[in-house]
Amino acid sequence: MANFKSVKINKGNHGWGGPLTVKPDAKKKYVISVTGGGIDPVAQKIADLTGAEVVDAFKNPVPKEETFAAVIDCGGTARSGVYPKMGIPTINTIAITPAGPLAKYIKDSIFVSGVTADDIEKGIDVSTTSEASQDSITNESDVEDLEKVSDNTKKIRDRNQLIRGTGCLE
Repeated sequence: MANFKSVKINKGNHGWGGPLTVKPDAKKKYVISVTGGGIDPVAQKIADLTGAEVVDAFKNPVPKEETFAAVIDCGGTARSGVYPKMGIPTINTIAITPAGPLAKYIKDSIFVSGVTADDIEKGIDVSTTSEASQDSITNESDVEDLEKVSDNTKKIRDRNQLIRGTGCLE
C-alpha cells in the first residue's frame, strides 16, 4: 500500500479560492491533468509530493470515483464548474473567479485558480507530525473551550425546560 502525503495548494497571482489541502488514498489515487497539453507541471508536482499517479485525462480518462484532484486550464465555465460539481477538488492554472451557469459549484473550499507549481507545498500529515505539534492539535485550551460549550449547552437546555415548565434547576 502506498504511503500518500497531503499537499497544500494556494491561489496564484490574481487567483481565487483555496487554499486547498488534498491527499490521495487507496481508492482515490489519481490526480488528473485536463489541460490539453499532456501532463501539466502543476499536476506533476502534486503527484510527486503526494505519491499519487498523474494521468492525462484527455488521453486516458479516469473514473471520478478514483480521482482525488483535477488540474485544469479553463478560462470559461465548463471544466471550472464540472469537477467541483462532482465533488472533485479543482486546481485551475488560469486565474478566474466563479462565473457562469456552474458558478454555484465553484466554492473556495473545493476550487483554487491562478495556480503555478510554486503555489504548491507539502501538507502537514498528522501521522508524520512531531509529538509537540500533536499536542498543539489537542491542547488544554481546546479541552477547556469544549467544556465551556458543554456547560453553556446544559444551561440553555435547563432554561428552556423552565420556560416550558418541564424541568428544574439543579
